Parts: sequence; C-alpha cells; structure tokens
Amino acid sequence: MKKILIYVIAFAFPLCGWAKSTVDVEKYWQKFQELYEEEDLDDDHGTLAKYAFIDIDEDGVNEVWLRTEDDEDGAIFCFNDEDEPVLILAESEGKRPLFGKGWVYIGYPAGGPSYFNHYVLVKNSRVALEFTDFQVEESHEYYLGEKEIKKAEAKKIQANFKGEGNQLTPEWHQRVNK
Repeated sequence: MKKILIYVIAFAFPLCGWAKSTVDVEKYWQKFQELYEEEDLDDDHGTLAKYAFIDIDEDGVNEVWLRTEDDEDGAIFCFNDEDEPVLILAESEGKRPLFGKGWVYIGYPAGGPSYFNHYVLVKNSRVALEFTDFQVEESHEYYLGEKEIKKAEAKKIQANFKGEGNQLTPEWHQRVNK
C-alpha cells in the first residue's frame, strides 16, 4: 500500500499542474520586457532578470512571472491563441500581487486619499476579465477593462474574486542569456 501511495504522489502531482512549464522564456524575453515597460507604473522600470512559473488558475498550464534583480518591479504574463505574450499585471516599487484561485490582485495608494485596486481573472491560462475599483475616500469608480460600470454590476463581478489572496514564493530562475 505504501508503494502505491508513493507512486501516486510521485507521478500524479505533476499531472495536476505542478510540472515545469515548457515555455521557452528566452524566446519571448524581449517581448516580455517591452510589454512590461509599456505598462510600468512608475516609469522607472528595471530590467527583468529572473522568472518563475506559476499556475494562477490551476489548469496545468503555467503563466510566467518575471522580476527585476532587486525584486522591486516585475510582471506576470500568459499567452494568447497566437502564442504571443499577454501582460496580466505589472508590479512596481515593491507593490506585491496577491493570488487567489484563478485570480491575481494588486492594490496600492494612488495619491492623497485614494486607493487603486486591480483584479485580473484568469481562466484557461487567458485573461478572462480585468476589474478595477478606484476609491477616493468613500467614493468608488468601477471599471470592467477600461469601461466604467455601475456599482450593481461591480458587485456581481467582485463575486469572481472569492477567498483571501496570498503572496507566492515561487522558485526563481536567473535568465541564462543576458
């Protein structure tokens, strides 16, 4: 019985999305850097230097998380149907994303009494929707993508982001070809 349990643990877990990704990160590195620089939140971006594979939606297909050497900035990517990288989320100045089952979140002060909350739902390793709650004191502006939406619709969308978010500590790999 113990041999069977060991066999199941050793061979079944990789089939559940714990296997290494087959993404050739070097092939896409320049595109990753370009997309990151376009979205960078503070215009003082660094050079992406390391990467990790994560499976946000637990579908067995890994997304790619890249970071600068100092861990202050980074970006998370998936791929579209044409096998091109798509930016899921950019992080900067030490603002760390939180991960839930099938979603990623980043929030930070946006100056004065305002706060920026950005959620991305990932399904089948694709961006399914982006939701933003921009809060100024007690007032909220809600966006689905870039379109402003009403509070009632926002509350329905927020139901997609269940559970507590957690920080991840993935296994980081240094870029080989610099």
